[in-house]
Amino acid sequence: MRALLSTRLFAAAPLEASALQMAARAGFPSLELYAQPPHTTLLGPGELTRIRRELRAAGVKTPWLRLGAELLGRLRSPSLLSDLVDALEALQIRVVTASMASLPKPRSGATLELDELALHVEEAGARLVLDTGDLATAAVRSLPLGIGLGWDLADYPAPPGHPPTRPSSTRC
Repeated sequence: MRALLSTRLFAAAPLEASALQMAARAGFPSLELYAQPPHTTLLGPGELTRIRRELRAAGVKTPWLRLGAELLGRLRSPSLLSDLVDALEALQIRVVTASMASLPKPRSGATLELDELALHVEEAGARLVLDTGDLATAAVRSLPLGIGLGWDLADYPAPPGHPPTRPSSTRC
């Protein structure tokens, strides 16, 4: 098993080559790209070009992409799903992750269906993996076939008696 560093670590600021270079120097030549403003919008005008420039400047690759809640909420649009496929291909993404807690909740009007998202991710040659903290939930048992399951330890509280996986608040 290899550890993978996510650019969520730098998510409070726009994606920059200097942060990516620091990750590469620390032994992480491959990263998970976090698609959430202000870090990156991924599908905004000129954003894909900017991301590719920053990755090239840092000499790193991003075979994994984590979809933030903001982007997941906008992916109801067929044109944005098509743009997502183009971005995944351009960045050579092989795995797309999303937190089950970040998936849009059904409301009146259009909603993003998991099987539709998985189909578009697969069209780009990648695999959709959902991050869950509880494998026993009904939502996990009803997932469409072909969707992977993962568990991001940094997103969930530590069991009683164990140190936290991350600080509960950040202070500067």
